[in-house]
Parts: sequence; C-alpha cells; structure tokens
Amino acid sequence: MASNGLTYYERLLIAIDTFVLFLGISSTILRFYARRVSKAKLWFDDYFMAVGVSIATVTCICHFVALLYGFGKHVWELSPVQVTSYQKVFFTGQISWICASTTVKLSVLLFYWRMFPSTTFRRVVCAMAAFIICYFITCIVTFILQCYPVYSFWHPAAAIHCINRNEFYLAAAVLGLLTDVVLVTMPMPVLWNLKMTTKKKVQLSIVFFVGGCVCVISFCRLFSLHLINPQDITWTNVGPGLWSASEVQVGVFSANLPSLSIFLRRAWSPPKTASDMEAASA
Repeated sequence: MASNGLTYYERLLIAIDTFVLFLGISSTILRFYARRVSKAKLWFDDYFMAVGVSIATVTCICHFVALLYGFGKHVWELSPVQVTSYQKVFFTGQISWICASTTVKLSVLLFYWRMFPSTTFRRVVCAMAAFIICYFITCIVTFILQCYPVYSFWHPAAAIHCINRNEFYLAAAVLGLLTDVVLVTMPMPVLWNLKMTTKKKVQLSIVFFVGGCVCVISFCRLFSLHLINPQDITWTNVGPGLWSASEVQVGVFSANLPSLSIFLRRAWSPPKTASDMEAASA
C-alpha cells in the first residue's frame, strides 16, 4: 500500500485513464481547430466524433468513480455496499464503451465517404457501416440483458439467469478487433490510386497506419479478457478496464489524425528560405 493510501492498481488506473482522456479530448479539439483554420465546413463525421469523444469520456469517468467503490482492490476487502455500487458503475461503463466505440467507428466511415467518392468504395463503406450497426445492436442488447432481471447484475443474489459473460466479452472483442483492422486497411487501395505524388501517398499512409495502433490495443484487450473473474471483479477487471478505456480513446485519437493533416503538412514541409519568401512576395 502506498503512503497516500492508494494501491499500485489504483494509481495505474488514475495515470492511464488521465493520459488517454487527455489524448482523446485534445486531439478532438485540434481536429475542430484544424477545420476552422482550413475554413472547411463541419460535416457528419465531425459531429459523430464530438459525440463519440463525449461518450468515451464517460467511460473514463466511470473508472474514476469506480475507484471510490474499490476498483483496484480485492472484493474481500470491500463491503457489500461497495461491491454493489461498483457493479452499477461497471455496468454503466460497459454501455458507454460500446456506444463510444460504435460512434467513433461510424465517424471514421463517414470520413471515408467524404474523402473518397469512388462508387465501389462507398458501397464497401455502406456494408461496413451496416455490419457495425448490427454488431452494436447485438452488443448493447446483450450487455443490458446479460443477467435477468437486469438489476441482478449488481445484486447477484437476485439473478435468475446470467449468460457466460466471459465468452460474450471475448466474442465481442474478436469482432471489434476485426472491424478495427478493416477500418485501418480499407482505404489503402483507394489512397494509392489517387493522383498525387508518391511522397504524399506515403505520408498519408503513415498517418493511417499510425492510427492502426488501436488494433494493437484491441488485441491486448482481447488477450486480457480471460483474466476477468466475476468472483473478484474489482481486482481482475483492472487490466481489461484499462485496455477498454485506452482502446476507445486511442481510437478517437487515431480517427482524428487524418483531419490534422494541415498541421502535419507544415511539420513535414521544409522551412522556407529567404529566396522562397522573396519569390512569393514578388
């Protein structure tokens, strides 16, 4: 136990949630600033991202609130009231996570629709959007009804029936990882067929592939889910919880990167020489 009363896990939760929260919110603010600087009108992908980062923030806030009820400690160190309160926050976090993840992915697809006018590619975008929406409906219904009656999720003694939650979490994570991989790779063939210099194509490809780090986090989250033990949920859910919050906030950051190209172009462009400025002013 640390001198300030916080366990290692509690300090880890605070540090990582704060960092990824800053990453998601700051990149979204820069996204809207970039749109203003470039004098471009906001479109549906921007509005979806604003909603997505707002819901993703709720997921992180749920972790901070859960700390008040023993998140990061063993169940047997807590009172029944604390465990019940934690389970309510955990339930809320699950709902916010799937809502945020879906909204961010739809924002990415809307961005693709705006950037690539190819009819064939837009059909792929529509098909992917339909799959993600069906995935969302399945997950949100299952999250809500994973125990019956619903309130038995936080009052286990009242449970009449609960699904095998770990298997459901794993299945949802696998499908989520597959959608992440598809979202990162699907614009590459179209991108390399655009009429632009190879240098610009490489630069844009790097931006998209940097966004692919969310796939790595999704894989880590998938791997961590087998650690969850419902009998000691406040302790064993720390890893999966952190990966879940990181996944959605890094997803926000990754989705914002292409919109920050105005800043990236300035960073990649060589500094102007005196002769360049004289020629520009002539």
